[in-house]
Amino acid sequence: MESTKGQQTTNLLYAINGAEFSYDDWHKGITLVERYGLTRPIFTFLHNDAEIAHLEWRRARSGIYRARDVEFELSVELLARQIKAVDSLSRISLMKIHRVPVNHKKPKLAITLSDADKFNVYEKLSSSGHLLKVTKEHYVNSLMTFTFVDKKVSKTIAKVEVHQLMRWEARHFHALLSLVMSWIAFSHDHRIYGVHRSEFTHGRPPIGRW
Repeated sequence: MESTKGQQTTNLLYAINGAEFSYDDWHKGITLVERYGLTRPIFTFLHNDAEIAHLEWRRARSGIYRARDVEFELSVELLARQIKAVDSLSRISLMKIHRVPVNHKKPKLAITLSDADKFNVYEKLSSSGHLLKVTKEHYVNSLMTFTFVDKKVSKTIAKVEVHQLMRWEARHFHALLSLVMSWIAFSHDHRIYGVHRSEFTHGRPPIGRW
């Protein structure tokens, strides 16, 4: 089992060059999120046609997120009011889910990472569609924006736009992406956005990515 896991991680395609604060560290621009499978879906994150990470939603309330030198175990807790992410060093990050209406001034999601940095996620409806905007506490502008793709038969379920400000929070990129995406995965399977699982492809990710 461990060898299979290692092989899957090794076979991922990365566009990361390792330079501090380079675009590849925090993937500025648009990242596409594709979903494969129904009961145990895999979500892949594609930036410039290269896979930078994937989230394997293994059961109804748990998953694992993997990227280059990054791994988070994710679990939905407290009657779907909290999601916990545990990294490879057993450090815990938490995301609390608030039951507030869309376009409310209060955040939908409140994130406290393992280093105590705090972030908020606001749910919006606009001409662009259904949005989630990720901001850091006390920041005016957002770090990243999730836009849901409302296409039946399409395996692309969301677009993530990473803004310039994210370069100063690059070390938090994957933690934020994994937590927000885990809530989206849980929401899809519980039809929070009215999306039925049968609308997604039954296939698996292309072999070249695994």
